[in-house]
This record gives sequence, structure tokens and C-alpha cells, in this order.
Amino acid sequence: MNLSTSTVSDHIEDDSQKSSEFNSDSDGSGNSIPKGSSFPPKSTSAWKGDDVDRLGVRFFTEEKQSVGLDREEFIFKIISKKWRLCNLREEDRLELERCVFACDVEGSCESLEGRVGEESMKLEWKLSEMRKNNLQREPLLAKFLHKLEEINFCIRCIVADQSDHNKVVTEGRYQLLFEKILQGFGLSTRSDSYVLKEKAQIMGSSVSSKADILCCQKNLNQMPIIFLCEVKKTSSSEDDDFLHPRKRLRTSSSRDDENTYIGDSSLWSQHIGELLVYLKKSLLNDGILGITIEKTWVRVTYLEVDEDIMEQMKNTPANRKTALHLPEEKKPKFYYSKRYNFLNRGDRKIVFKALLLIRMMEDRFEASQMFKTRI
Repeated sequence: MNLSTSTVSDHIEDDSQKSSEFNSDSDGSGNSIPKGSSFPPKSTSAWKGDDVDRLGVRFFTEEKQSVGLDREEFIFKIISKKWRLCNLREEDRLELERCVFACDVEGSCESLEGRVGEESMKLEWKLSEMRKNNLQREPLLAKFLHKLEEINFCIRCIVADQSDHNKVVTEGRYQLLFEKILQGFGLSTRSDSYVLKEKAQIMGSSVSSKADILCCQKNLNQMPIIFLCEVKKTSSSEDDDFLHPRKRLRTSSSRDDENTYIGDSSLWSQHIGELLVYLKKSLLNDGILGITIEKTWVRVTYLEVDEDIMEQMKNTPANRKTALHLPEEKKPKFYYSKRYNFLNRGDRKIVFKALLLIRMMEDRFEASQMFKTRI
């Protein structure tokens, strides 16, 4: 699928400057496969850094040394310049800003951990009457007010689990909370038992994966994927009332360390493997959008793989003893934003704007597809 696109606002720079905008953290070179090991592993939950390195994946994130670069904008560059599902006009940009203002809920904190039941009401997200009125005029936010009640219910449950039952809150609770946020922006989601295991042929092997959350188009006949979410698990010993952790995943610190994951393919390996497996279900033939969730911390990711390179990966013999040798410009590219904590009001505005941008692009794309079918 070849899509012609443009940026959503003037502050996102032209793609011709990407060589200075993005830093490559990996040269893509890989070592030979140790005896007795399988490459690639049959399940993405077993993927390690070496598996990603052998595929030549290059890593791109913010340019840390660039003077004057607003790092908060990179999350929008990933969506509008890399994923770039469709063209957005100036009136779309204005609508986006109105929506961001309307859904700017009150309430800000850094964590729900260690809170007691009496505090749950203070932690809930609230909208002023003015914003409620503005919100009701925006079609993109038609479901937001209703889902806000469910979001606050999830927050109360997380706090109650800790204070009333002295339970360890599993990632399933946070996964449900984020899924309610997605639904608040009218994004259609599937999770848990409604997500089927997916398989793909990679390097001569059948590799399987199962996403935690899939955000899909509303077309129930095809269900193409808009993006997939991976929930980083830090505890898996206890069952959760809502969801059951499935994957054995490496995790980052709970602190906001912006160097987390940077240049470390081992910490991204399972997410990249999952994106590769689901790539054939993506709205785009040469890329797939992703989100990683670690409790209330969120990143946006994007994996770009040329169609001819994906075919080469499928047809390469299994257990190849060396790395997949590709020209630098042909290597798969993995982009990722910094982390944002959606409990923090400033970070939440950025996350909400990113989700609204995705939703708006999905809407405009679907409308263009319907128009084409009528012609």
C-alpha cells in the first residue's frame, strides 16, 4: 500500500532532515549462532538482543545533543512522519488542538503505588464545566466523558487493592486502565481472550506471538491493525482478577530514566519480534505502529521494514549462521519515543495528543477508503 502523506502541524520538520534528527544506536552486526540455539526462537517471548541484531535492526530516537530540539515533539514525528497514515489539513490541526484542550483533565501525580483508599477520590481525573461543554462539540471525543467514569473506576480499584487487601497490583490492572483510555478516544480495542496468537515466517522459521492489546479498524470484516500494545510485566506470580500475565519480559526501572532501552536491543527484542509477526496485519505494508506500557508509563514505537526485505526474511533458510547482511539503507528501522507518565498532567497532554492524532488519521484514512470504493 503506497500512501502519500503530509505532516499534522508546522513544528514537525521535513523528512529530508531525518539524517540529523535521528541517531542510530545499532550497527546491525551480529555474531554467529551458538551451537544448540535456535534462530529465531519460535516465540517472540524468547527473543533476545542477538536475534534482533542478526536481523540488522537499526535503532532511532531523539537527538540528545541537538541544541533547541524539543524532545516532546519526537512522539508526534513518529506518528505523522514515519507511520504517516494519511494527509492532514490545517483545519485538522486546529481540530486536534481543540480536542487536546477539551480533554485536559485535572489531577496530577507520579504513581498510584503506596496510596490509601481515602486518597482515591483526590487521584481521580476531573473535567471543568467549560471543558465538558467544549468536549461535547468534538466528534473525536464523543465517548470520552463516558469512558472517564470507567477510567476513574480503574484508578479506585488499583488504590483499593493496595489499601484494603494488601495485594500486589499486577500489570493487568494497568493494562485495563490504559485500554479504557484508548476507548475514550474512540479507538476500537481487543485484548486477552479476544486476541488470537499470530504466526509469521521469519528466517525460515514459523514464529508466533500474542499481543496484549490490538487497536483495530472498525471494519469488522477485515480488522486490520492500527497499532499493537505490549504490556511490560514486572510480576507474574499472582493471578489478576481482570487479566493473566503471559510473557516473561525484561523491564526498565520504574523511575523516569530517559536512557532506558537506548541502544539496548535486548530490552526491545520481544517488542520488535511482536511487531514483525503482526506486520502483515498492519494498515501499512512496510511498517507497523506500537505502544509499550509499563504501569502508567507509555512509549510510542514504529518498526519500518521494506516489503522486499520482509520477503527476504521469510525466504532465508532457517538457522542461518551469520547475520542478515543488508545495505545500510535497507536495514529494518525501529523508532521509539521517550517515556511519558499519563498520571502526570503535562505528560498526559502529550499522550492524549498522540492518541488523538492516531484517531484522527484513522478517521481520515477510512473516509478516503470509503470514497474510493464508491467511485
